[in-house]
Amino acid sequence: MKEKMTIGEFAKLKNITAETLRHYDRYDLLKPEYIDEKTGYRFYSIFQFEKLSTILELRQLGMNLSEIKDFFDNRNAENSLKLLEERYEKLLEEIEKLEYLKDSISYKISHLKTFLNSEYLNQNDFKNIPERKALLWKKGLNSGMEVEYGYAELEQYLKEFAPIFAENRYGVRRTLNELNDWNSYLILFVDENLPLPDYSTVDIIKIPGGLYVTTLCQGTENDVIQHIQNMKNELEGKGYKISGDIIQIVQIDLSVTGAVESLLYEIQIPVESF
Repeated sequence: MKEKMTIGEFAKLKNITAETLRHYDRYDLLKPEYIDEKTGYRFYSIFQFEKLSTILELRQLGMNLSEIKDFFDNRNAENSLKLLEERYEKLLEEIEKLEYLKDSISYKISHLKTFLNSEYLNQNDFKNIPERKALLWKKGLNSGMEVEYGYAELEQYLKEFAPIFAENRYGVRRTLNELNDWNSYLILFVDENLPLPDYSTVDIIKIPGGLYVTTLCQGTENDVIQHIQNMKNELEGKGYKISGDIIQIVQIDLSVTGAVESLLYEIQIPVESF
């Protein structure tokens, strides 16, 4: 056993690189204990092992070098307790976020498996759907550029941190106007009320619950419009009329597939009998 160690020997004690020790030296966090006056070689002491271990443990707790240096400059039992309590609270927050993210990813996997293997393409189905809440972008959709700006603005109001990649949260609300044409508005489904400024181009709406006819269809925007018109004609022939706004949910979007022809939409038409 020896007290003095080269930088490589000292680094090997904790399986770190010599460059990591040099970085701590440059930061005045952990400097070599000895410098040979003749050769200029720098040596660490085994008695510095405790400080190196503490630095590495504090790094694991997420502290940066500036925070660690401040800790050593003011180290005592009370400050150590306070530090651990603060880091414990942050760790609990991180665990909560990871649990949320885990559940989110699990849902996305299940969702994609369901719709990638769907046997109900182009088949109409009657469903009772409960009331839902959504953010609505009040500007009408006339181009792909407006859709992207709408996505960007709607997501600014979300409080959640899990990405909405591969989810069925986005959709379009289609309203039939006096010219018998469709006005389309981007929507994003949410589970909570969000604070919105008065001047916002975003609003929170409630989508009425009730009886809907739903179907899945693939293709472009024009394909969807044609599909809606076909459904409308078929429903009228069976004694049903549209009783509200049509909801179009993106079940598989461009974040999942780069092929426009593979986009999958669920069309939900509220109906009542004549």
